[in-house]
Amino acid sequence: EHDRLAREVDEHRYRYYVNDQPVVSDAQFDELLRRLTALEEEHPQLRTPDSPTQKVAGDYQQFTPFASVEHRERMLSLDNVFDDEGLAAWAERLAKE
Repeated sequence: EHDRLAREVDEHRYRYYVNDQPVVSDAQFDELLRRLTALEEEHPQLRTPDSPTQKVAGDYQQFTPFASVEHRERMLSLDNVFDDEGLAAWAERLAKE
């Protein structure tokens, strides 16, 4: 299951970031990535440096025609927050930084 999920997540990222032609919703993608992350947390030996859980969108920069830019202000992420509890936890983590 791990290998299948990893391939699926990689394929969807490539379609999204490189081809600009996603075939699943953001919520569906996030669920696949959550399942892969949970599997790797339960079985750490499955986590490898090339696992999609260890990559960020910037890893696909080489495949796009867009130049990298440096942001003047720090870019903050909501870490895929989907509910009020998640938002409160994110705000708390942000306040600690």
